[in-house]
Amino acid sequence: MTEPVETREPPPLNPPVASRSWLGRLVRYGTQLGLLSIVAGGLSALIASFLQCSSWRQEQQLARYKEDVGKAIETFSDVSSTLASAMNLQQLIYFNYRGAIRDKVDTDKSSLQYKNANKVYDDYFKERTALRRNVDVVARKMEIFVDWPSISDPKISSVRDLIKDPIAPKTVIAAEQASLTNFDCVKHLPNFEKNELPSVDWYSTKHHVVTFYHCFDRIHYGVFAARSWAGGIDVTPEQKSEFLRTMDRTEDLLNSQITRLNAFMVLTMRRIEDIRQNYRLPSFICHYTLVWCGGSR
Repeated sequence: MTEPVETREPPPLNPPVASRSWLGRLVRYGTQLGLLSIVAGGLSALIASFLQCSSWRQEQQLARYKEDVGKAIETFSDVSSTLASAMNLQQLIYFNYRGAIRDKVDTDKSSLQYKNANKVYDDYFKERTALRRNVDVVARKMEIFVDWPSISDPKISSVRDLIKDPIAPKTVIAAEQASLTNFDCVKHLPNFEKNELPSVDWYSTKHHVVTFYHCFDRIHYGVFAARSWAGGIDVTPEQKSEFLRTMDRTEDLLNSQITRLNAFMVLTMRRIEDIRQNYRLPSFICHYTLVWCGGSR
């Protein structure tokens, strides 16, 4: 009698339910981890790009700061030196002639007063001629390199806006005398609290240059006798008499020029400080989020 042959059933094609459940969870977790890795990688790249852009922006801001402040200081130094030199040479000619008249040596070309005035005569005319030739450019340089960069939010959005002065939008005065016909060089001194002149804005360094030159030119023609004397030309009795008659007025004009130059320098230094403030370093939050940055550019 033969024993029956034991037959084995083939293994099931599908794993048990428990194994299938475990494998599915593993695949699902792997897929989720892959997606998370992709998202995390994208976020990391985005954050890195943002920080890199922020650092680049700070570098560009620093470069602009150096350029704007450096150019403002250079312009201020050149213009203030030009105005001061012309003013002081003009005063030297006037006061030497006044001293010569006082000491009754105005006809003596060997006097110390005449030698001093004659020595600076050529320099004065060079300075005066250069200022007369370039005053429009000098005024615009102050506007471009000092006035405009000192504004925290300049509004020049259209061609029409380009003809406006963002410091003094009412009127743009040139160096021509017509715009200052009623300007009194003794009465109308720089005033940062009360201004009676609608065509002049004392918060504009450009306007300070224009008014300074306007009064400088008035003095130039008012001291004709002193200029003639310093140049070696004989002064007539009528010219000398006119000089003596207007001497008090001339000295008031000369003193007002000192006030104008001082006001111009004070305003310009304040404008340069405004430029510094516009480029002040941002806060930590501003640096990394570009929000709550205040007035920093």
